[in-house]
Amino acid sequence: CFFGAPVENDHPYHACLSALGMMEELKELKSELTDSTFKNIDISIGVNTDTVTVGNIGSDDLFDYKAIGDGMNLASRLEGLNKYYGTNILVSGSTYDKVKERFIFRELDEVSVKGKNLPVRMYELLGKAGDDLEAEVSDKCMKYCEALILYKKGDFSKAGDIFETIAGKYNDASSKLMSERCRILKEDPPQSGKGVWKMDAK
Repeated sequence: CFFGAPVENDHPYHACLSALGMMEELKELKSELTDSTFKNIDISIGVNTDTVTVGNIGSDDLFDYKAIGDGMNLASRLEGLNKYYGTNILVSGSTYDKVKERFIFRELDEVSVKGKNLPVRMYELLGKAGDDLEAEVSDKCMKYCEALILYKKGDFSKAGDIFETIAGKYNDASSKLMSERCRILKEDPPQSGKGVWKMDAK
């Protein structure tokens, strides 16, 4: 879905708010399901803010009112990356910069997604500003931030140790992924000293 057309609005805010609302609805739905087969149902969401083409697209006989463009493709790539990081909502840096005061985020990574050469900052959307996060989530985010700072500096050994500790303590898929990446980068350091990872999968 897209926000900001046909009526102009605070689209980064409404997109993030809707993503959180979807997760709340999913939580309620799962509590109502009696069949164990469907209790494990889950969703993933990618949010990006960009200039795109919006309108009736198609032929004279068959068309849809929709948005297309590189910005939409990036949102789709972010949605797909949730499965690698064990997250539900991934937000791009362009969206984060516009709403960072109104929501709670965990900065996750900076990667080159499939089809794009420029690195993209990624954030996990956790809640609205003022929400009380569980102590476990807050501690995990604080330690992850500490590790990510070291990772960005190219200290893959120390960063990897912290990521590994978080992964073991909280069973955090993002930390497990980053710990493994630190191991690879420690053995074969990037020329730039920074670990901007290229994600070839969607």
